[in-house]
Amino acid sequence: MAETISPSVVPKYQNSIYHCLIAGGIAGTSVDTALFPLDTIKTRLQSEKGFRATGGFRGVYSGLSSAVIGSAPSGKSNDYVFVVWNKIVWINLLK
Repeated sequence: MAETISPSVVPKYQNSIYHCLIAGGIAGTSVDTALFPLDTIKTRLQSEKGFRATGGFRGVYSGLSSAVIGSAPSGKSNDYVFVVWNKIVWINLLK
């Protein structure tokens, strides 16, 4: 027997798609900006040449601009798919 979900479980406030796209873009950009230097250092530590030969701590932020430019659309699309999928699931569960 299928269980029904009471309407009190469904969130009352639904964000618009516009708000979700902005939030996803900001989240993607902030995560990539914060973690880019750590990823660069990790990659240099794993290099066969060694950490110092690949640049050490110099230029840790080089290439950050291209990563940030690509992260906003990626974050937006991920958040958009999540919101749309969530709405589809809630609509089908409440039938």
